[in-house]
Amino acid sequence: MVKRLIVCVFACLLLAGATDAAPRYKVVILNPSGFTSSNAFGVSGGQQVGWGSGPEGTHALLWSGTAESYVDLHPTGFCSSGAYDVSGGQQVGNISPDCFTVHLNATLWSGTAQSYINLHPSWFDGSDALCISGGQQVGYGLWPVYKPPYSYIVYHALLWSGTPGSCVDLHPSTL
Repeated sequence: MVKRLIVCVFACLLLAGATDAAPRYKVVILNPSGFTSSNAFGVSGGQQVGWGSGPEGTHALLWSGTAESYVDLHPTGFCSSGAYDVSGGQQVGNISPDCFTVHLNATLWSGTAQSYINLHPSWFDGSDALCISGGQQVGYGLWPVYKPPYSYIVYHALLWSGTPGSCVDLHPSTL
């Protein structure tokens, strides 16, 4: 009985010590005032990107560690926007040209709404930019295939170097 009590006390002491050694973290709520909800997806160099939803729709957002630091990346004249990744002072994601289609346009920003570059290659039905590193962006394009009686979309991997004209379709030609 005494042996079992000593083992239990020793186990409790080990568990208590383990919780003290557990990593500690701090939660920062990035949801800015005026937005009902927000999502963060990318982080690099003290910046975070994602989007926020509110009365004005869904807007791509850039933060620098606090809710108050947010920059609204949403360019004027578009229905919605969202950002996925940030690196080297640039952000990538998408814009929706109108509220009546589901097709997005891959987009690159440099910290402001006015800096946006629409990377969308015109030969695709839609596109999205998902990651950025070293001045290059990757994402996908939606390639329509019509083979009666069926039609479907094939996703093509795309690579950009900062301009729509730099788009490289990485999809193997044999597929």
